Formats: sequence, C-alpha cells, structure tokens
Amino acid sequence: MASGVPITNDIQLMAMFSAEMAEIVNELTDWLLTQVRMSVEANVYSYPEGSMYERLGVDGGFLGAWEKEVAKFASSYIESSVGINPLAMVLNAERHQHGNTGEDRRAEMADLISSGTGYDFGGNAAIPRDFWSPIEQMVADGSLDVVLENLFGKHGIRFTKTF
Repeated sequence: MASGVPITNDIQLMAMFSAEMAEIVNELTDWLLTQVRMSVEANVYSYPEGSMYERLGVDGGFLGAWEKEVAKFASSYIESSVGINPLAMVLNAERHQHGNTGEDRRAEMADLISSGTGYDFGGNAAIPRDFWSPIEQMVADGSLDVVLENLFGKHGIRFTKTF
C-alpha cells in the first residue's frame, strides 16, 4: 500500500517500486564492482610488476577495465551487470601492455591472468592469479544476498524469505 492507497494490479506495483528498485540494483552493482576491483587488487596486482611491464591500474589497465552497467528496465525485469570492457585497456605492444607486437590480447586478459598462460608471458605473469573465484564464492555463500537484503532495508522495503 502506497500512502494508504491499496495496490490493485501489477502496473501500480511496478510504478511504485521502479525507481526504488533501480536505485537498489545500482547500489548492489556498485558494491559488486567494488568487490571485483578489490579481488583484482588482492589477487592480480599484489604480484610485483616485471621489468618490461608497467601496470596502468585504473588508468588504462586491467583494473580500470571493470565497469558496471546502470540499471535499466526491460519489460517487467530490471537488469544491470558488472563486466570487463577490453577497449578500456590501453594496448601498448612495445611495453607488453595487454598484448605484443603481433597480438591484441585485451579481450582475453581476464582468462590469461586467471590461467597464467600465454606464450610470451613470463615471470609473475605465468602464475595463475584467480581473481574471480572470490566473487563466485560471495554468490554461493549468501554474502550477496545479505547485501541485497540490507539495501532493501535501507530503502524501507521489508520482505520475508520463505524456503
């Protein structure tokens, strides 16, 4: 019930909650993006740079390529996402930043970093650096659910879980 007026159909319900739900989804996506970046910092950037390589961090590096999509409605669904934008990474082949003189690897960087593979990778780059499993774990262990529940509460929306 909104301001004492009963909600009698889906259209009224969607109109009442659409702005709040978009804000909640945006805040959840911001939180998730922060978690991904923290995992990249801890599991990828914690290894020293090689002598031929300089990390670019949030300014053209792997860390800065992680982005969020602002929440949007599509029919009766609201969606947002966190993902990597390969084009946000600088390609400097001479410095082996996201490729080499023969190959642009920006689209493959997440897999290459996670697996530690690549024919011209050496040193610390050859060590698998799993930055994604901690994010999957947050989904599996319910951490993401708790954040979502807290965001609902912050916005004055109470709900009851039933199993």
